[in-house]
Amino acid sequence: MREIHLTLSATDDHPLAATLFEPLRPPLAAVQINSATGVPRRYYRTYARFLAERGFAVICYDYRGIGDSRFMPSRRPHLSMRA
Repeated sequence: MREIHLTLSATDDHPLAATLFEPLRPPLAAVQINSATGVPRRYYRTYARFLAERGFAVICYDYRGIGDSRFMPSRRPHLSMRA
């Protein structure tokens, strides 16, 4: 199993930190883990590794402003969940 750290682009080109957990053999299927609001992707690392070790390719990402995405440059730094 390999962990590959990536930077994804949201539809508005905002960068998001992500990790791909890749099995050593061709994957059985792909799993996307969407974090709970305000929860960094590292919280799901054990579960993602568990799935990858059983043959699933897994991707986890941090929402903007959360986890490692918090440190990525943004053209819109004042985004929040408040209305």
